[in-house]
Amino acid sequence: MTKQCSFILSCLISMSLVATPKISIITSVYNGDKFIEGFLQDITQQTIFDQCELIIINAASPGNEDRIIREYAQRFSNIISIKLRSDPGLYVVWNHALSMARGRYITNANLDDRLAHDCYEIHAAYLDAHAEIDLVHSDNYITTVANETFAEHTGRQWFSAPQASRESMSQCWPCSNPMWRATMHDRYGLFDESYKSSGDWEMWLRALEGGALFKKISGYYLLYYHNPEGLSTGKRNDEKIAEDKKIIARYGYMWGEGNYSRYYILARSLDMAQKDNPQLWPLALNYYLKAYTLKPHRAEPLIRIAQYYVSQGQPAVAYVFATQAAKIACPKSNEELVEIELYDYTRYDILGQVAWYANEFADGEQALNTVIATHPELGHLQRNLEFYLRRK
Repeated sequence: MTKQCSFILSCLISMSLVATPKISIITSVYNGDKFIEGFLQDITQQTIFDQCELIIINAASPGNEDRIIREYAQRFSNIISIKLRSDPGLYVVWNHALSMARGRYITNANLDDRLAHDCYEIHAAYLDAHAEIDLVHSDNYITTVANETFAEHTGRQWFSAPQASRESMSQCWPCSNPMWRATMHDRYGLFDESYKSSGDWEMWLRALEGGALFKKISGYYLLYYHNPEGLSTGKRNDEKIAEDKKIIARYGYMWGEGNYSRYYILARSLDMAQKDNPQLWPLALNYYLKAYTLKPHRAEPLIRIAQYYVSQGQPAVAYVFATQAAKIACPKSNEELVEIELYDYTRYDILGQVAWYANEFADGEQALNTVIATHPELGHLQRNLEFYLRRK
C-alpha cells in the first residue's frame, strides 16, 4: 500500500469515527417555545457535544420551536430534527427516536431542564469504565423558576436517590437524568407506548426484573424544573396516578407493598401540584398519612401537612400536626429521604407561628427559642419571639 493510499484510508477511518456518535440524545418537543432556545444553548455547550447526536422530534407542536431549531441545526451538523403530523404520545416519540439513534449510549433530555456542562462526559465515562453497568444516573437540584441555568439557579437539592436496585425502585429514581446502553433495548424491549407519563419507570423496572444493572454516580448534574404544566407534574396527575398504580400492581413485589418513600414522594408530588390544582390536596394528605403510619418515627409527613394548613390560613389545624412533629427526634442520617432542614428549622418555625393562634403560648416560646439557637441569623424568628415575651 502506498503512503498516499494509507493516508487517504486513515482519513476515511477518522471521518467515519467522527460521524458515528457516542451518545444519542433524544428529545420530544411540544409547546416548548418558552424553553427551546435555552435548551439548545445548554445542550450544545456540553463538553462532549461533538461526540453526540441530538435527535429532536417535534410532536406536532402548535408552537414555533422549529425556527430556533433550524438556526441551531445550521450551526451544528449533529442536530437531527423531524416534525410529525400528529402527537402520538411521548413514548411513541422516544421509540421513533431510538429507531434513528446511532450512539452506543442513549439519554433523554427535557426542554425545561438544564445540565452541568460536563454531565454527559461524566455519565458516559462511567459506562466506558464499567461494561457490566447498563444505566447510570445521578442526583439533581429542583427549581420552580423557569429557564434558570445550572451555573446560576435558586434550586435546592432534591432527595438523594438510593443506589438503584429492584428493592429501591419504588420510585423512578433514574427518570430525571439517566444514560443507558442502546443494547438494553435489544434485551428488554422498547418503551411501552400505552403509557402517557410513567413509561420510563415501567421500562427501568422491566430491565431490572430481567437482570439489568443500574448505578447512581456521585454528584449533582441536572437542574430539574418542576413545571406546573408538565406532562407528569401538571394538572393531569390523575392519569399519572392511575398509571403508577398499574405499575405498582405489576412490579410492586420487588420492594414490598408498604413503602414509606413511595408514599412520601407521591404525596410531595401531589402537594406541589395542588398549588395549581387544589383538588389534589386530599390525595396528597392521604399519602402523607400513609407514609407516617408506616414510619411514625419520621416527622416529614406531619411537617408538610402543617405547612399546607399554614398556607391555607388554618393555624389551629397546623398546630395539631406541628406539635406532634416537634416531639419526634431527627432520625439517623443513614435512613432514606431525611430532610434535615425540616427537623432543625421548619417544624419549630411553624410551631412558633401557629401556637400563638392556638393560645398555646408556652409551646410557641419554647419552639422559637429552640430554632433561634441554631438559626440566630434569621430576624423574623426573634421578632416572633418578642410577641411571646411581651405577652408575659
